[in-house]
Amino acid sequence: MTQKERVEALLEQAEKHGLPVNYDSGFLVVTPSAAADRGSDDAAEMEQTIIEHLGKCFREVFSLAIARARFNRKDFLGQKVFVPSHQIVGTLADVTASGVVAVSYSGNVNPERTSILNCSVPAEDVLIIMADERLDQASPTSFSWIADENVRRLFERADSIGLSLEHDSGFTLAKWRAIGDVEGGMIREAREARGAMIRRVGNSMREVVARMVAQARGRRGAALVGQRVFVPEFDAFGILSSSAVDGKLTVTYRDKKTQGQRTVFCRGDDLLVILAGAEEAAEASPADKNSDTTWRRLVRRAFGS
Repeated sequence: MTQKERVEALLEQAEKHGLPVNYDSGFLVVTPSAAADRGSDDAAEMEQTIIEHLGKCFREVFSLAIARARFNRKDFLGQKVFVPSHQIVGTLADVTASGVVAVSYSGNVNPERTSILNCSVPAEDVLIIMADERLDQASPTSFSWIADENVRRLFERADSIGLSLEHDSGFTLAKWRAIGDVEGGMIREAREARGAMIRRVGNSMREVVARMVAQARGRRGAALVGQRVFVPEFDAFGILSSSAVDGKLTVTYRDKKTQGQRTVFCRGDDLLVILAGAEEAAEASPADKNSDTTWRRLVRRAFGS
């Protein structure tokens, strides 16, 4: 059995015990099913054992989860895409179970005719271009959280001509807001400017992808504060104690050596989030997350004391 097969078997075992693992906005998340028995000591011990085993092959689990997330987005098929590594504009034709995408595009195989060609590329090397259904923004989006000045200016320029960049299910989306009621010549200029911006964004894909994942984590992480997490690096359970707009997280956990509580910075791809059940979620609702009593209950649950 290969390592990939072992990890797939582990994920199947986790799902069998009501602990499906999914990729969610830059996080690896365990979402206990409603039918799962989490009240007994045996169930709690089984949950802990499965999560610890997931932590031992965390990178492989993360890769499989994000591949599955991409595979499930069949609604992206048929969308226009730009592939920077090949400098081609085409159509998203397929997404495999391993997360690799197939792109179809027009190419000149000989001087006499144009043919439809295909290429397979990693999903992170594809910029999906689609219309933004939201109304144009009244004021520019703030990108002050991006430390790199050149990257920040790229995002600001893109936003100024109506391009919103997003991370969704492992893909990077370039969403165009509608061009206003302007003359035909100005529309052509706007379209040319947008085409040039797509190429600029595509030629900085590594930086763009990293920032979009960080932003997605920052937004999703705000709703996950107070949830239990498992940090494989420390082999420890804890709680997500804060999430910043740039995706920087802090986790509070009990150090096994000193038995003291520690709060450390973590990246989103360094931890596994264990979503609370309905009753626990109500207890840690946004309205009372800052309550000292609620916080202490969260700490006791996370640390088992």
